[in-house]
Amino acid sequence: RNAANPLDPNRLEYWEGRHLGRGVSIFMPDASKQKELLKSWTQQESLVALGTGSYFLKQPQRLLWRDIPEEMVSHVRNDDSVVYAALGPEKQYFLRFKDGDTCWSLWSELSQQIKEQEQKQHRVSVVCIAPNGGYFVLFDSGGWAHNRLPDSLRLFLSEQRERLPQVDHVSCSDSGAWFVSFRDGQMPRWQCHHLPRRLNERILQLSGGDWKIQSLEFGFDGSWLLRFDASGTQLDAS
Repeated sequence: RNAANPLDPNRLEYWEGRHLGRGVSIFMPDASKQKELLKSWTQQESLVALGTGSYFLKQPQRLLWRDIPEEMVSHVRNDDSVVYAALGPEKQYFLRFKDGDTCWSLWSELSQQIKEQEQKQHRVSVVCIAPNGGYFVLFDSGGWAHNRLPDSLRLFLSEQRERLPQVDHVSCSDSGAWFVSFRDGQMPRWQCHHLPRRLNERILQLSGGDWKIQSLEFGFDGSWLLRFDASGTQLDAS
């Protein structure tokens, strides 16, 4: 039986200083999964994806996952050459392998977008599988598409239209929270919106010091995983 996580992300006792030096803060509603993920964390993960009660990680010597779709398991069980992965809210997933091969189970509109671009030899660089049929996708050609995203995210993408070919990461939650980062070195380097209060406060504290926010990944069950560069001066624990 799954154990409910008593560590509400909006409560001070969740923030344990011993995890700051590991460059990650994690919240999952299932306490056993959160503990498992923190225990496995190495700071060398090249891939992180969250779904609904599920996660997928790539570490230097292995892949780790929990409760991902069975179809996805069949692709990664004997092949650790995954270079990109994304999870969706209803067993959707996307995988890209080192040899360029891809496989996915996605919203029909997003799937069609990818099929059409792959016929032109354009590969997915970034994909966000959002709730209710929503998505953002960027191709290595610089082309992009999105639909059915939260209004605030749609507005931000419109304002940053010229920079969209330089998007590095996009993530959405089931409650309307989102995160976008860019790789072009311009400001803003990243933007987020509608975060849980304590997560928002932590990001403000980190970004105001010597720490560098790397990415923020949302699941679709209230879970999230914040990565940051832990090479700066240690912050006091809350």
